[in-house]
Amino acid sequence: MTKAFKIYIFGQVQSVGYRKFLHKKGLELGLLGYVRNLEDGRVEVVAKGEGKAIEKLFYYCNEGPTKAVIEKIEIVEANHTNKTFENLGEFEVKTDL
Repeated sequence: MTKAFKIYIFGQVQSVGYRKFLHKKGLELGLLGYVRNLEDGRVEVVAKGEGKAIEKLFYYCNEGPTKAVIEKIEIVEANHTNKTFENLGEFEVKTDL
């Protein structure tokens, strides 16, 4: 079953390879969506895919690369037909803030 989520990661997650790490994992899992830095220091993930792949992504969000310090993760489930999730392409890194 297709699921869609926004995930916010708090902690030392910028400038430590976190986006690159999640980008690789998202591609391996066949997810649609993106990962990007937010101005307040968090990382945002927008992901859509099969339930088991999304569950693995949650695990990787908690794991992160070795230099990351994850303090908290906030997961918001969304309707996968929501406009935000409608036109997602291959999992990518967004560089816009």
